[in-house]
Amino acid sequence: MTSQSIILSQSPVIRVYDDVLEQQLLANVQDYLQNTSWKFGAVSFKAPGSYRYWYKHFAGGYDEADTSDCSGVLENEAPVIWKMWSLLERSIFKDHTLMRCYANGYPYGCEGSAHLDSADPNDYTAVFYSNPTWDPNWAGETVFLTQQPPADIVAAVLPRPNRLVLFQGNVPHAARGISRVCPLLRITLMFKTKKKSN
Repeated sequence: MTSQSIILSQSPVIRVYDDVLEQQLLANVQDYLQNTSWKFGAVSFKAPGSYRYWYKHFAGGYDEADTSDCSGVLENEAPVIWKMWSLLERSIFKDHTLMRCYANGYPYGCEGSAHLDSADPNDYTAVFYSNPTWDPNWAGETVFLTQQPPADIVAAVLPRPNRLVLFQGNVPHAARGISRVCPLLRITLMFKTKKKSN
């Protein structure tokens, strides 16, 4: 696994990890997400006119106040995803509690709105890009914005296969739409965590 950091002016660091999973586990996660029972209707920001997209909830609460560990539920509901979590918990997510895990699927014509995942700087979000292949011409980047207005893009992460980006939940971000030439659903797997106090 290799990693790089994007340092934002007056903001926390965004960490990008490549080649996160070994090939067999990666193939198992990709297969599981390709064949999961998707539901339609999720939004990244609750506002009139927000784009809706496909999603699958695996474990944890939707409420920010619910900080209980949901890794046991994840093990029962999605053992393949739990296996990935248990591996990453020993490295990238050391000293983190898993609060929620879910996947999103964006077809052409859907895109996310700029939003925060949490106001608490101890809350983190990790986005794992699970598609088996991705062409830069397909777009679909995760963009990160300044925390103070006027808003501006300060970083963009391409959804490269087997890549994970980790950032604090109070960093504004958005998933950009994919190009009309993209033949795939842009599938991402999210881990929402809380960093444990020292």
